[in-house]
Formats: sequence, C-alpha cells, structure tokens
Amino acid sequence: MPSLACMAVVIMGGILVWQQNLLDQTRTERPFATQLKQRLAGYAPERVAFFHTTDAKISFYLGPPEPIRIVRGTDAVQAFLADTRPSVLITQRRYAELIPATSLAN
Repeated sequence: MPSLACMAVVIMGGILVWQQNLLDQTRTERPFATQLKQRLAGYAPERVAFFHTTDAKISFYLGPPEPIRIVRGTDAVQAFLADTRPSVLITQRRYAELIPATSLAN
C-alpha cells in the first residue's frame, strides 16, 4: 500500500511540474512588465500610477524603488495628469473607458 501512495505522489507531482512548465510559457505578465520597466526608465517614480486598481504581479516584476501610486476616480486622474511633467497611467482595458477623454491630452 505505501508503494502505491508513493507512486501516485510521483506521478501526480510529475504531471503538475510538466503542466506548470507548459502554462508558464503562455503567461504574459513577465514579458509585459519587462517591456514596461524599460519604457518607464526615464520617468520619475512619482509620475507613474495605476488607475483604479493595481496588479500585484506587474508591481512585482517592475520592482519599483517605492510603491506605485494608485489613482481612483476621474478627479484624481485629472489631478494626476494636470502636472506638466511626463507621466504614465497604467490601467487594465476594462477600466480605460472610465478615464475622461479630456484628461488625455497629447
């Protein structure tokens, strides 16, 4: 009986490891965050913000020197973007429609 349990653990563990490697190849967070990190290199850390919510995986891969600000609400977006310095507002597609078009000038 113990040998059957050990065999089941080995087989299930092997399947899970194999499956994890397959799934890891289709994930897009790390490549996206790597490209984003390169693009954010010239921006001041206080001029980068997430809109509406943050994504822990993206924050992890970006490895910012300080926590990335979260901007919630249209007034907060307008206040954040009112600064004349270049800024980046990161959001998920489902929240992009909540950003007033008048706030997004050039």
